[in-house]
Amino acid sequence: MGVRVAAAGAAITAPLLAATRQYASFGDQIDKTSARTGFSAEAISELGFAAEQSGANVETLEKGLFGLSRATFDAKRGSKEALDAFEAIGLGVADLDRLTPDQLLERVADGLAGIEDASIRGAVAQKLMGRAGRQLLPMFTDGAKTMNDLRAQAKAYGLTIGQDTAKQAAKLTDAMNLMKWSVRGASVQIGTALAPMLTKAIARTTKFVVAVVNWIKKNHKLVVTIFKIGAVVAAVGAGLITLGAIITGIGFAISGLVAIAGAVGTAFSVLGSIIAAIFSPVGLIIAGVIAAVVALGTYILFYTEAGGKALKWLSDQFNYLKDVAFKTWQGIGDALAAGDISLAAKILWLSLKMEWQRGVHFLNELWVGAKDYMLKLWREAVYGIAHLINNAWAGIERGWAETVGFLADAWGIFTTMLTKTWHSTIGFVKKAWTRLKSVFDKDINVKAEVERINKETDSKLAGADAQLSDAILGRERERKDRLAQIKRDRAGRGQALEDMKAEQERQRAEKNAAELSGTEAELAQARAEWEAAIAEAAKTNAGSGKEGPGPTGSPELGGLMGSIGAGLAEAAGKVEAKGTFSALAIRGLGADSLAEKQLKTQERIAEGIDELNDRAQEGRLVFAE
Repeated sequence: MGVRVAAAGAAITAPLLAATRQYASFGDQIDKTSARTGFSAEAISELGFAAEQSGANVETLEKGLFGLSRATFDAKRGSKEALDAFEAIGLGVADLDRLTPDQLLERVADGLAGIEDASIRGAVAQKLMGRAGRQLLPMFTDGAKTMNDLRAQAKAYGLTIGQDTAKQAAKLTDAMNLMKWSVRGASVQIGTALAPMLTKAIARTTKFVVAVVNWIKKNHKLVVTIFKIGAVVAAVGAGLITLGAIITGIGFAISGLVAIAGAVGTAFSVLGSIIAAIFSPVGLIIAGVIAAVVALGTYILFYTEAGGKALKWLSDQFNYLKDVAFKTWQGIGDALAAGDISLAAKILWLSLKMEWQRGVHFLNELWVGAKDYMLKLWREAVYGIAHLINNAWAGIERGWAETVGFLADAWGIFTTMLTKTWHSTIGFVKKAWTRLKSVFDKDINVKAEVERINKETDSKLAGADAQLSDAILGRERERKDRLAQIKRDRAGRGQALEDMKAEQERQRAEKNAAELSGTEAELAQARAEWEAAIAEAAKTNAGSGKEGPGPTGSPELGGLMGSIGAGLAEAAGKVEAKGTFSALAIRGLGADSLAEKQLKTQERIAEGIDELNDRAQEGRLVFAE
């Protein structure tokens, strides 16, 4: 509440104090002007309003009244120049003795209004009232009537300040000045007290600065070395920034490779888990859950776009693997049918070699792609900085061209202004000289001579303007041409950078293609050897007349699969649930017969393999579609 009340009081008193300060300043000015000119305070306040309404001010009015009092004094002392000026408005020395200052000012106003020639009127006003006389001429347009009308208007609006009011304002101003000087006196005393201590401190500081300056003078090379170190540090900082961007790109590339490797590892892990689960009794129990998950996965694969693409890719890969497996089995079967076990082993080895080379080629593609990404990031950074420097240099050139043009135009305008001022001054002097001569020589045609001088002056002024215009237009054309050239240079440098970048990308693409072509050629060679071995096995088998694998290459493994299936069926029939569902409980399901059943299953597999081996040795191995 106290803060709000104080704010309300400040809002009330602040404008009142401001008004009082303005009153004190203006009243003091009126009082002191009255004392300096001999006019009353009422007259000064009213004439000040009239002067401001006519385009002047109180200061100009004071100068004009002071000039009038000086001209009056000179005329009374017999100055011919002053007497001629008063005679020009119809006043003599006797009139000056009997007129009061207010009356004299009215007679001067009427006399100046009666002079028809504006140049003579201005010259007479300047003789009587100094330079302020010309500025006060609008107040004397209709003589004393204009001035008195403005004074009456000031009275009507309450702008007249009486002598007592002006004295009070002067006293208030003096009191305020006294307070200001008192504050200054306190500042002087404070400064006097602190001056010795500050002087000593400044002296010590000066000695330190001088010592530093002398040290720098003696160690110029060290200063230069420090600057070079700073420049090197700045360059290293810029390099680290660029290296950081490159490392970030490498991180993205490596994270991609890690993600791919992780996905492959996860796939093999899941595949191994699935196989283990299928061949264990526990897998038979959770088959229903797996079926539901498989159904959901099937829906995602077959009824979404991403799943369709993934399924298409998997289909292509399995088709390729199926084709390779069938052809390999066909070749091994042909070699075994012909009794050439070394050829069968060769076909198996070449198939493994071909797939190994295929994997190497795939990893090489990944590595080349990662390197290309990092190098591309580096090229983008380098050429991006080059483009920034190119654009910055073009901006500096444009700024310099604009600055030079502006300064040239400014200098041209300045010199033209001086030239025009000179011509105008010369013309004014000539016209004044002509009018002065006409006072003594009545045969001079003042009007015709003044018109001639005006025409001559106007012609010179027009010539100066035309010269300035031509110079500005010429510089504008040069500026536009220079800006266009800067734009072309910038575009040319930018295109050269783009060409260099494209050439480096082309060379890098060729190098990548060469790197990939090596592993691709090795893969093609391995495949050619594999195909040649298969063809050799087919040819050898055809010459032996023995029966080989069928067209599909699917071996007859009925006995083997039958024994495995019987073992799985028997294990599934004896599985029973124990306890509630948990990871540890699942591991305990059917634990009483698990080891035994696995042992029997392995025995059946061994028996099936022995039977296949016997048939192969006896030539009774049969393949079916």
